[in-house]
Amino acid sequence: MKVADNYYQYLFDGDIQKFDTERKKSIPSTLCKFVSLGNNKCENRKRFKTLANEKIWISPADSMNDPFEFSAMTIDEKGLIDAGIPKKIVRQVKEQINQNLRDAIGISSLSDHGNQSMAMWGYYANGFQGFCVEYDVIDPKVIYQVSYEPNRISIQRLITEVTKVAAMVEEGNTERIADFDNLTPREALDRDYKILSFQLVMKHVSWSHENEYRVLFPLDGGPLYENYDGKTPGKGWNVELKHVGLKTSRIIIGINCDTKNKKTLKAISEKLGVDCYQQVISQDSFWKEEKI
Repeated sequence: MKVADNYYQYLFDGDIQKFDTERKKSIPSTLCKFVSLGNNKCENRKRFKTLANEKIWISPADSMNDPFEFSAMTIDEKGLIDAGIPKKIVRQVKEQINQNLRDAIGISSLSDHGNQSMAMWGYYANGFQGFCVEYDVIDPKVIYQVSYEPNRISIQRLITEVTKVAAMVEEGNTERIADFDNLTPREALDRDYKILSFQLVMKHVSWSHENEYRVLFPLDGGPLYENYDGKTPGKGWNVELKHVGLKTSRIIIGINCDTKNKKTLKAISEKLGVDCYQQVISQDSFWKEEKI
């Protein structure tokens, strides 16, 4: 899926309402998250606690594993400067956009592959040693499908508008402007920053096999570190599932998960009142799930 072929085009056309309507329609009724377990007992405890407390881990935007994250949109600094915008302003706007994205929104990655993707088990569940949580999507208000792009997208016009309306907001201008779709400068600026925030759900096309969806959770200035055990803080936030429109529906245990971790996951499933399944080798297919 890429912008030119889907509802994301509404976003770049400035029709945020249409975009949001079509976005919500595109979200599947079930999504899953693969979780790694290993030899680090402290890290395992954190993940069990998150699951048992019906929460989801939200990471800072700058902690993702792809160094090309948030670079899908490109700004031609020289073109803006040649158009008469001072170099200092261009660079300030660019830096502010990048910083605002990282400070304002946290991310959690999901997939609609279900638990049958061997690649996802290998990548994100530590070679089948971890588990997969399946969620029912109750409300897709902060869930977005990732758009996979073959090339970076120029946002020259948008940045030009941002610099103009930011100046109008600074001056206190509240009139509706025909050139800005009859929005006030503040409304236009809010719309443009929302468009820019969708760099957070754009990746290079080579990642498309993951079929990723993302929770984009607006941060409210709360503490960056959440202390799990009184000793070891972790960078990020544990957020209740109800706040991101999800509900745990079942737990699937990887085929290489050790016995102690299996018992813990089974106990958590009973606490939550959801079914727990174990991967086993299948006679006919690569594996099957057995309810435990």
